[in-house]
Amino acid sequence: NSVEKGWPLARALVFEFPHVADTAGIDTQFLVGDALLISPVLTEGETSVDAFFPRSIWYDWYDYSAINGANANVTLDSPLEHVNVHIRGGRILPGQVPALTTADSRKGEFFLIVAADENNHAVGSLYYDDGETFDTPHRWIDLSYNDNVLTIKQVKGSYQILPCLSKITLLGVGDVQTVMVNDVHVAATIAHTNGASLIEGLCLDLNSNAVISFDF
Repeated sequence: NSVEKGWPLARALVFEFPHVADTAGIDTQFLVGDALLISPVLTEGETSVDAFFPRSIWYDWYDYSAINGANANVTLDSPLEHVNVHIRGGRILPGQVPALTTADSRKGEFFLIVAADENNHAVGSLYYDDGETFDTPHRWIDLSYNDNVLTIKQVKGSYQILPCLSKITLLGVGDVQTVMVNDVHVAATIAHTNGASLIEGLCLDLNSNAVISFDF
């Protein structure tokens, strides 16, 4: 949406939740895209913050614990070295392993964070190009998670994504035991914490469609 429609990357809560009247006056929190809620401490010396959570499931970025948002404030611990970041249920976040420079970061392997909502669904998208030119080839990919199946669907574009998808983190789904890609079992390292399953050791080509299913 930022690429095609010009929507801001950093957004006031009211931008995403205009139907929730309380968000209109909130200027102490913001969203990155439609999925990441940032709740910083803005008062010197404070070690907690009252953060507004719109109605949804929100997962802690660091330990994957869940908060059931109810259009109300929740008091969060905020020691000096910590900024509260929460992932909105129902969203899929793609990313790459970071490095010290932009050029090196583009070589990093991809990961997906799948944050399931109360119906065990999530959606997202990935846009990718060379990051330098205006008329470069590009690639749009749709991502969806429904009933324990993650679908990677090519939408348009011919840009070749070189790094593979090596890690998938599923939030709020329970403990995954095995993984299949296009109906073929794949070897993967799976860990569990706070209702999340961390699946590593994959190497999936993001230039092709894929159906990834999880057994519990």
